[in-house]
Amino acid sequence: SLLSEKLPKSECPSFTIANLQVLALTAHQYLANFSGHCARAAFKTDEGLMVQQVHREMQAIILDWLRRTPAAYPTTASIEITATVISWAIFGTLIEVAFNNRKITSEQIITQLLSLLEPGLHAYLVAEAATH
Repeated sequence: SLLSEKLPKSECPSFTIANLQVLALTAHQYLANFSGHCARAAFKTDEGLMVQQVHREMQAIILDWLRRTPAAYPTTASIEITATVISWAIFGTLIEVAFNNRKITSEQIITQLLSLLEPGLHAYLVAEAATH
């Protein structure tokens, strides 16, 4: 529900850096709420299962966006593998930062993360309208 509130209102969200940023920031906000409560929680606990569910949901959203977004040119990786790599890159970074009390803002994390991911995603990214 947090994500639905923050994504641009459209019937078919597309695979854009802006949408990835919203997804990552929302996941970080959600996970940050756990950082003081389950940082040492085993993944078999209720908190750990909740964190795993956040990742599964993130991966499903990215896969859905990729399925709706035809690749601009042929790629060697399947969209399933692409969604897995993107979701784990985002999720793993967020977990590392949230659960290890790193002193960095959500925006700084996501900006750095997406700047690393963006070059490898050009085949899938939808051109975003210029903002004035």
